[in-house]
Amino acid sequence: MRYLMGLGAVILIFLGLLYWSINHPGMTLVSWDENPTYILQGRTAAFILYLVLGFLALHFALNAFYRLLHLRQTLKERYAARTLARGLLKLTEGNWSRAEKLLLYQADETEMPVVSYIAAARAAHMQEAYDRRDEWLRRALLNNQGSRLAVGVSQADMQMAANQLEQAHATLLSLQQLTPKHPYVLKLLARVLYQQENWDELVNLLPDLIAQKILKPEDMQTIESATLTGIFAKQLKLGGSTKLKAMWQRLPEQIKVHPDAIYLYTKMLLKAEDYDTSKVMIESTLNNLWIDNLAELYGRIPHADLESALKNAEQWQTTQSNNPVLLLILARLYRQKQDWLLAKHYYESSVNQAPNAEAYLELAELLDYLGETENAQYSYQIGLRYSIYHKGERLILKPNPNV
Repeated sequence: MRYLMGLGAVILIFLGLLYWSINHPGMTLVSWDENPTYILQGRTAAFILYLVLGFLALHFALNAFYRLLHLRQTLKERYAARTLARGLLKLTEGNWSRAEKLLLYQADETEMPVVSYIAAARAAHMQEAYDRRDEWLRRALLNNQGSRLAVGVSQADMQMAANQLEQAHATLLSLQQLTPKHPYVLKLLARVLYQQENWDELVNLLPDLIAQKILKPEDMQTIESATLTGIFAKQLKLGGSTKLKAMWQRLPEQIKVHPDAIYLYTKMLLKAEDYDTSKVMIESTLNNLWIDNLAELYGRIPHADLESALKNAEQWQTTQSNNPVLLLILARLYRQKQDWLLAKHYYESSVNQAPNAEAYLELAELLDYLGETENAQYSYQIGLRYSIYHKGERLILKPNPNV
């Protein structure tokens, strides 16, 4: 492009001078000393024409001479490029050994040797020749220090594929220092930490994963759930609910507002038998945002103040009147209160809204306790069939013969 622009500029200048000389005819005299021995004389227009033609001839002659001098290098580069293309084709075909040889042959003669070495490393990796793989990657980096990210990502990817998790972890940590927010580096690091069950490091990575939406929603949910479950369990083992609550306070706000995080934390509080904290956590959350699995935990708490718990549940009915989870909460609260008839009513209403194997069992046990043996057996049977076939049936209880 620059060459064409330069040539165009010369032609324009020539045409301008030619136009000027035609409109201002005259003679041009050129001599080499005071007493002219050598003299060039002619019309100005002809002189300009010869001058430009001479310049162009000199230009093309020098260009041809330059190309001739570099002909050998040009041919080597072209041959190296064709060899690289053949090597990449063999790599795609799965002919790893042949690909590696072609990719390394005259690798330094290609325009981008780093590409040849990374591809050769991939070929060696597929042959499980990990020492050679690392050597070609080292050469790629030596060839071009600016390719550190590309080489590092390729190395980490291959190390993970070979289940070399410790090496991949170290590689990705160094890349993270180089580019802290790089999406693919964070994605690979999250995968490594997940496979290592390194929850302490992974929990610090969650805010960036969430903010950049690096993972698919289902993958993000899996990683977040596993990470929080692992780190909560560790804190519970180290120091009970005290350590657990301290860990919750240290979590970033982006995580603490997630429904899954709130649910997992509350579930772990119940496991630690910290009923007061779990009760407050559930109530404060449900008053602003209804979460079914979190609400379900409310009925499992052995409430010291049942009247207060029932009042909260009845208040939630204003927005969740036919919610089967809320109906199950009411059934369990009334069972705690030993109000058997209301408990039975809410159990029946809940399972007819949404079948639940555990609710069928609890209802059957309650019916057994009330002496309704036939209804109890019926509830056991429906619950068993649902557990096996996952197909709900409408529960219709017979009148209590004891009433």
